[in-house]
Amino acid sequence: MDVANEENPLEKQLTRLDVQEVAEDGSYGIEVRITDEKTLNELKNIFEQVKWYPTRQVLMASREDIKATLFMKLEENKPKKSFEYRIWFEKDQTATILSTNLMELNGTLDKENTEILIEELLKKR
Repeated sequence: MDVANEENPLEKQLTRLDVQEVAEDGSYGIEVRITDEKTLNELKNIFEQVKWYPTRQVLMASREDIKATLFMKLEENKPKKSFEYRIWFEKDQTATILSTNLMELNGTLDKENTEILIEELLKKR
């Protein structure tokens, strides 16, 4: 099993991803759990394309579109660690992502990868 250091969580093995759509009123939809290894690898590859800005603070004017919790295996024989990602899909078809990982904090994703991310996260399972 691949494991890595705390600074870059995507170097670790992504073992699960829980995703919820967020309604305009701020309520959360049904949580969907993704555990399929192929889908997790695709999502991991997409999140690796995010340009992170760990020193830039941002305030968003609206609620996020998606809340995703990524579960990572950090070390053998240790519990999994989770990182919450709040994702906004922008009018220009890119995404803004806020992370609970202080090494990432906030980032942006380009159009091409945002399209794939939307498809994977909102896929009906």
